[in-house]
Amino acid sequence: MSWQHLRGDEDDENDKANLLPGIRINGQNLTHLRFADDIVLVASNPKAASLMIQELVEMCGKVGLRMNTNKTKVMRNKFASQSPVNVTLNNVTTCIEEVNEYVYLGRLLNHNNELEPELHRRRRAAWAAFNNIKNTTDALSCPRIQAQLFDSIVLPALTLTFALTITSNQPFSIVTKESTLFSTFCGTSLSIPLSGVLQYTSAP
Repeated sequence: MSWQHLRGDEDDENDKANLLPGIRINGQNLTHLRFADDIVLVASNPKAASLMIQELVEMCGKVGLRMNTNKTKVMRNKFASQSPVNVTLNNVTTCIEEVNEYVYLGRLLNHNNELEPELHRRRRAAWAAFNNIKNTTDALSCPRIQAQLFDSIVLPALTLTFALTITSNQPFSIVTKESTLFSTFCGTSLSIPLSGVLQYTSAP
């Protein structure tokens, strides 16, 4: 679905602009992101968002699918209109709940586009992964096996979403968290010089 037919009143330039689906990025109109059944709709205003969601609901109904309104959320930036986004399902109109942050494809998104909440979330996930295998690693005496477990279980939980553009002070924060985890995990110290932090975090 491209929603390109949502153009509003052809004689009203303001109406056409308000109902144009998606946002312009590098000359292209981005209307949605899709991964399996996880869909993000992108709109420039609540009115266009309501129309896009309503059409999605109707198209889903034609193929036997149903939108879960309890899991559907609205997130807007500080420049967006505060008008509600509504959807009608089974002749019942519902105002979709608005949130300040939302997890999509494993990444915590927020309306201020801040990365710090995701850093804290990844740190908690890494410690949880560490605690799940702590009894096993405590029984191991081989540092190589301990390091392999760290790389395959704990490290992915910490770095899941760090293939991102990050500010200069964030790589050091990430590596510091990993160093602490590794030291606890293997019972030894891990020292990474500050000069190598940027190179370390930019590695594929």
